[in-house]
Amino acid sequence: YSNNSDSRETWTFSQGGISITWPKNATEDTTVTGTYTMDARFAKAYVNIGNLNFTQFTNSGFTSADLNRAWTIVELNNGILYLSATDNRGAIRSIEFLEQ
Repeated sequence: YSNNSDSRETWTFSQGGISITWPKNATEDTTVTGTYTMDARFAKAYVNIGNLNFTQFTNSGFTSADLNRAWTIVELNNGILYLSATDNRGAIRSIEFLEQ
């Protein structure tokens, strides 16, 4: 679950790099960076997120260990991207993106 009532974040995917930005306080933002690759197979497609290295939680409650993995693309349609993966504790985690 999110660690606060406002779990908005900005995720930017560009040329194999990923950045995640969320409000740190009223005047500052926190930004973390990593990498991503796409893996399209016959039955499923994945976004592999890696090289995120931070100790805090994102606004949506994820740690870098939660995010660094292969995420199944569940839906990609009309500006919506929905990813799902199983974390290290065996829980299914999901992320929904809206295109800006």
